[in-house]
Amino acid sequence: MKLATMDNRVLIVDDDPDMLKLLSRLLSENGFTPMTAVDGLEALKIVLAEAPPIVLTDWMMPNMNGIELCSELRQNDGVGFVYVVIITAYSDQNAIVAAMEAGADDFLYKPVKQQELLLRLRSGYRIGQLQSDLAKRNREAHLHNAKLAVASEKLGEANARLAKLATTDELTELLNRREAMKRLKEGWEQAERHQEPVACIVLDIDHFKSVNDTHGHIAGDALEHFVPADEGD
Repeated sequence: MKLATMDNRVLIVDDDPDMLKLLSRLLSENGFTPMTAVDGLEALKIVLAEAPPIVLTDWMMPNMNGIELCSELRQNDGVGFVYVVIITAYSDQNAIVAAMEAGADDFLYKPVKQQELLLRLRSGYRIGQLQSDLAKRNREAHLHNAKLAVASEKLGEANARLAKLATTDELTELLNRREAMKRLKEGWEQAERHQEPVACIVLDIDHFKSVNDTHGHIAGDALEHFVPADEGD
């Protein structure tokens, strides 16, 4: 079976050098890329640094055993998805329960049968591939949603600018005639509905037409930004 479409590394963790050699050769001959560690502490460092997708670990080891390693992997925020298979000579059901409670994905008894081991690892490989595909789709969905949010924000800003242009005078930024008449109509209708008085104040600038006629509309537009009060006011 070829495993070229995804990371096919397997970290083998065992304090027995002969077992490391045996398992490394078996995995190499069947399409996997073996990595090795002699105990849980070394394995944890390798996982954090190199992130192999599958860990095949013995239970009984010095410094940190397989169950402790599994617990550390599941509790460490820096570790992504990793498929963990624990190997042990324990044969009682309590051993299986302890391994699964620690977060193990699979469990094998010693002496390990080669075909069974390969089947379990290939199963873990497929699960890891599905997990990787799911993570990729989630990242793509988050990116798509982020782009939609940015586009929606830009659209909202553009609509706000259009609304302002449609209802205000570009020069003075006051309500234009159409919007002013609309507001006046709404105010009048509300006053009639509630039987309340309504007042309207109209302001104008004295002799402003003469400025436009004498100096031109460009000068008049500039003057609208700053109109001093009459000396007699």
